[in-house]
Amino acid sequence: MDVLLQDLRYAVRKLLAAPAFTVAAVVTLAIGIGATTAIFSTVNATLLRPLPYPQSENLIALRTRYTDGRVTTGLVAAVEVARLSDAKGSIERAVGMSSVPLDVTLLRDNAPPLRAAVHFVGDGFFGVFGLPMTLGSAFTHEQQTPITQGPNPR
Repeated sequence: MDVLLQDLRYAVRKLLAAPAFTVAAVVTLAIGIGATTAIFSTVNATLLRPLPYPQSENLIALRTRYTDGRVTTGLVAAVEVARLSDAKGSIERAVGMSSVPLDVTLLRDNAPPLRAAVHFVGDGFFGVFGLPMTLGSAFTHEQQTPITQGPNPR
């Protein structure tokens, strides 16, 4: 134990004798530890930990492969989503979501305006993720307007 204390005193004396080296070493260690922690946290949250949805291991994202070999990042025609959701096979449910959000401002009584990103989704979207709707009410398949027809006049 005496040898350890003697070594620690010697190390502290050397570090105090060279303050520039001490600061550089401490900053280098801090940056390295911080970067490692940030990278691990990101990898853990995105790759290692399962998604917080029921049966998340069964969720898949569909992509379109064009005839020239290009692959989209999730762009699937609404007609294809409808065909997949009606087909009986290995896909239990298929729902669509717009890939480009629409920025809107919600005006509420006696409350400040609220900016929100709105995505257009198909019926059953929230059921796939096991999530309740936050605002409004869910819509049914009959209420959904096909993209090719436009909104229903009422």
